[in-house]
Parts: sequence; structure tokens; C-alpha cells
Amino acid sequence: METLSVPTAPLASLLLVLTAVGCSTGEDARPSGPLGTEPGAPMTTGLFDSEGITADFPVESSSSGDDGLGDTGGDGSGPSGCNGSTAIAPLGSPCVDDCACASGHCFALPFGGVCSECVTDDECASDGGTPTCAVDGTTEPPFAHCTDMPAAPPDLASVRCEDLHGTSFDAPAKRVHEVTIAGIEGTTNKLRRREQVRISEGLANELGIHEGEVDDTGPAWQVRVILDDVDPGSSANFSVAEIVPGVPELRVEVWLPNDVDGDGNFSDEHNGFHKLFGDENTEDVLDDEPKATVVLMAPGTTVVVSGGQTTAHVHFPEPSANDGSFRECVELHDDVLAVVAPHGGSIEEHITNELPQFLSTLEALGQAPSTWEAVGLWDGGGAYRRWHITATQVSAGAFPGYALLADAGPYKYTLSLHGFANGKKGVVVGGRAGRQLKCFLVQRLEQERTVGTNVLYEIHAPGSPKLDVNGHLGESGLSGQSTDNIVNRLSPADPGAGGIQLELSTALRDDDELFADFMHALAIATNDLIDLQLTDDPDTDYCSMLD
Repeated sequence: METLSVPTAPLASLLLVLTAVGCSTGEDARPSGPLGTEPGAPMTTGLFDSEGITADFPVESSSSGDDGLGDTGGDGSGPSGCNGSTAIAPLGSPCVDDCACASGHCFALPFGGVCSECVTDDECASDGGTPTCAVDGTTEPPFAHCTDMPAAPPDLASVRCEDLHGTSFDAPAKRVHEVTIAGIEGTTNKLRRREQVRISEGLANELGIHEGEVDDTGPAWQVRVILDDVDPGSSANFSVAEIVPGVPELRVEVWLPNDVDGDGNFSDEHNGFHKLFGDENTEDVLDDEPKATVVLMAPGTTVVVSGGQTTAHVHFPEPSANDGSFRECVELHDDVLAVVAPHGGSIEEHITNELPQFLSTLEALGQAPSTWEAVGLWDGGGAYRRWHITATQVSAGAFPGYALLADAGPYKYTLSLHGFANGKKGVVVGGRAGRQLKCFLVQRLEQERTVGTNVLYEIHAPGSPKLDVNGHLGESGLSGQSTDNIVNRLSPADPGAGGIQLELSTALRDDDELFADFMHALAIATNDLIDLQLTDDPDTDYCSMLD
């Protein structure tokens, strides 16, 4: 008899990982693709866990009689082709296929299935009922049924990611408790010290992370480190750069403050210790061997908008210190254009504010972009240090929403929106799309902008010299040329036109009128680029038209 664990709480726990070739369940299930997940490859999602699930439920049974489960939504026979087994999983239970459900209907969701009254809209129409089979949040526990769906459900074009809510399901991530936090010293690389950790071989084994899945530059597993016994709670995201061999204990190592000024004061804030403990004394904290829970997932929640439905998949509860949270939202449409904002909310400020109007303008122009945004919030500042994961390291395993976006690709065009600290009002136009394509985009941007403030552009492209437009910005380190960058993974030059990364300066984003005008012009320019199906070999030399 096969068993599935289901919660006693009303929300069905979706512990299943859908891939392009089928489903797998169980705590030992591994994601099937590489951490970077090339578009079109089998979808790689985080490792879901059954922790907190308290009741076991038999999926198939030959017994008869009252099982005390109440309404199962069917006669228990299951659909045809189930080898005569008796399926007794009730409505709202997690399922692998139709044979698991008494109703004979396993409705597919982004990270699993749920026993439901229907699977397709045609089933609703054939019964003379309403035309849509959907999970609409009106049943408890949630399951799909024939329903009147709202004409315009919330999406990323109408509401910001942090405010986007849908029917909620539990999708618990793999987690390990009682992990000792230790300190390491040595490197002066700010990004590595702030964003990366080393983990012991013992912790790697518990999490199921293998040597080939960690890296200090390319895609690597992200983990959430949550401090135990701290009120209010504190947590932060890290990329796993290294596994320390021969250490069986459960240990995560964070970088300690450096004496950046050489005055013995160790005021440096670009380190993992400061992310978790702030300005506390390192010796006082570490001498007590502080403990943490380590989760094999970056976002606490993944919200998915697809097929007219919005579902929220909760991986773990946020510790809630300083009203802090980190979540991702993904909206799936066509494979022509993907728009990504990996550092939304308070991480790189103001991008999230303008994203809904930018997407709405694109939609009004006839485009249907697929969109992914990761949003980090933390009152009182510090969201950047706490939540930022550099774009070359983002892992499809630790970001299930990004995995869905990547699996639906590749995209002909991808536009990736970032922010950087600079007092000049300017944009670094990078990514591996060609130079002429980027020159066209900048030319159309400047034609459509109505606010007269000068905006500087710095254009980077493979095999081409840097091009300054309207003046010198001086940010050559933000060119976005790495093939590991998510913008280039989502839109490889073949078969697409390549990815475009826009780094938007603080001064530009802080000017509300100018930034709103810029984003409106960017939507128009992006639409024109798509309408012309522009690639890197146009008949017109657009770069020569720029100053």
C-alpha cells in the first residue's frame, strides 16, 4: 500500500515536484535538472519536505466500508486503467495521478497535484455548468471545481508582488534544525563575504547537497539561515560556495567582519555575521555556539499566476523580525518576452513600484510578457545585505518560481531590471544581446522620454567596445556578460536574440517623475523591438545614430 502524508490542517500539503517528464515524491527526491536550469530542460525545483505533516493517508486500498474520512468526492473506484485498485484519497488531498483520488481527478498545480472534482474546463461544460475548472479558494481544503472565475484575477501587471495573494497551499522546503553557526575569515571579496557560506559535509548530507552543486561564482544552491531562539526572529539568504569535507557535525560558516580601516574597529558590514547578528560582538556571540535552522530554499513563499489562477505555495513561515520577508512571484504567458526583477522590494528600491505600470503598458501594446520577481522587505534598512543574491548564482533549485519561468523558455528576449548605487542618473545596458539591438532600445527610449532631465547610458555587448551615450557613467563592472547570469540563461543568443540587463542608478530611481517616465518609455521601446523582431544583424546601424 502506497501512502501519502497529508496535513490535519485545512490546507493540503503539496509535497510533489512536477517535472517535464513526470512526478516524484518523498523526502529523498532530488531535483532532476542542473541548478541553472536551461530553458526547456526538465524543471528544477526546491526539495520539498514532509516536516510538520502529522497524518498518513492510504492512497490505494482493497478494503471496503466506512473509513471515517467523510466526503471523498467520488465512489472510490477511481478512473479506468487503475488496475482495479480502490482509491480513497478525498478532495483536497495531494496526488500523483488520477488513480490516487476517489474522485478520479488529480488537478495539476505548479508544484504537485490535488484531488479535485474536475481537471479540464470541458468537463465543466459537459455537465452544463460553469465553464471553468479551477481552484478559486472557496472550498476548504482547496481543490479544483467548476466555478465562475473572476474576469481579471490579480497579476503582476495590476498589483505588486508583496501584495499578490492567491489560494494558499503548503509546499514545505527541506530544513535542518540545530545547526551550529561558526565564523570564517580571510577573503576581502565583499560579495563572497556578504552572500556566501560554507557548510559542513554533515549538513550537506542532511540537506542533500552534492559537491557539484556548490560554487563561488556560478549557479549554486541558496539556503535560508534562520536563527533559533531569537525574538524577534532573524534570517538571511546565502549561496553555498563550498562544502567542508570531513566534518560530520551540522555546521554553517559565515564570514566575519574585516578590519577595513586598519584601526582594529572591525566596522565592516559586508559579511554574513552582520547579516544575522548586526553589530553584536563576534566573540560573545560565537562563544555561545549559536544555533540556526537551515532551509533548502530562498523564498518563504512562491506565488504563481498561470492559466487565470493565482496560487501561493508556502515553503516555510517567515521569522517576521522588522516585518521582514522574502518571496517570489511568477506569471507565465508566452515565450517571446520574459521580464525579471531579481532584487525587488527594498533590495534595490523603486523597481517594484514601477513594475506593474510597465507591464500594463506592454500588455496594452499587445505583448504578453512572462514575469518573475523576487521581493525582499526589511524595515529600517538592510534589505540589500540580507536578501540580495547575485544574478549569476541564482539557483532554479532554491527558487521554484524562477524554475517555472525557465522551464517555459527559452525566450526570444529577456529584460532584467536591476539597481546600482550611483549619484548620476544613468543606465548600464548589458547582457549578451547584440550591440545594435541595445542601441535601438536606447534610441527609442530617448525618443519616447518626455521629462527633459539628461540620462546617461553605458552600452556593453559581446565582442564590442563600450559605448557611452549622453556622457560618461563609469560603471564597466556591471556589463552582465556572464553566461551564468539569469538574463543570458533565459535568452541564450541561439535560438533567441539574447538577454538585456538594465542596471538603473540610484539617482534615476530616486527621481519619481523621471523614473516613471523612463519606465513608460522603456515599455514602448521594448514593444517596438519585439514588433520589428529585431536581432543583432539589422539593416540599420542604430549605434551610429546615438551621440
